[in-house]
Amino acid sequence: MEKTDIHHGRGFTLVEMIIVVMVIAILVGVVIGVSKMVSARAASEKTRMYMQTIMLAINTYHEATGNYPAQETSIPAVPDDWYPRMRPWEKRDRMWAAFCRNKKLYHQLTAVPSAQKKLTALPKDAVSNIYGYGENLFVDGFETYMDYFETGGIAGSPVLISAGPDRTFDTEDDIRSDNR
Repeated sequence: MEKTDIHHGRGFTLVEMIIVVMVIAILVGVVIGVSKMVSARAASEKTRMYMQTIMLAINTYHEATGNYPAQETSIPAVPDDWYPRMRPWEKRDRMWAAFCRNKKLYHQLTAVPSAQKKLTALPKDAVSNIYGYGENLFVDGFETYMDYFETGGIAGSPVLISAGPDRTFDTEDDIRSDNR
């Protein structure tokens, strides 16, 4: 019987396999980066939509009462147990002040029926008992509460401020209702 020479196809070398894995890793990295960018953009748009609705309620409040909602000015000291999950780079006092101003704004707007009616256009995730502190607050698209200033906007008008994607106030990525 004659031996037949069976030739097996050449397989992948280790170097070729490493190159294929590296290319796949690069593609996965690009996809993850793009998806994060898209989700941040969507959260920013959601925040702007929420702000537009809340500002409409603020203006309705002004029409009904003759005044804009007053901002909280007597900010109590920050409780020791407040926001225990706060990241080290966040400004604890600034976040607490925003929490207090947001809480007062929410209570004032919901106390005036015409303003409260405007707030019904907000989706449920725009008003939240965030972090379980027993208070409903206005929340942005990044699941962080917004800040309110009665005269902090253009020409002394009211303004809402979102901490933006980094969830830290007073940085360049903050989102303002007056687009400044």
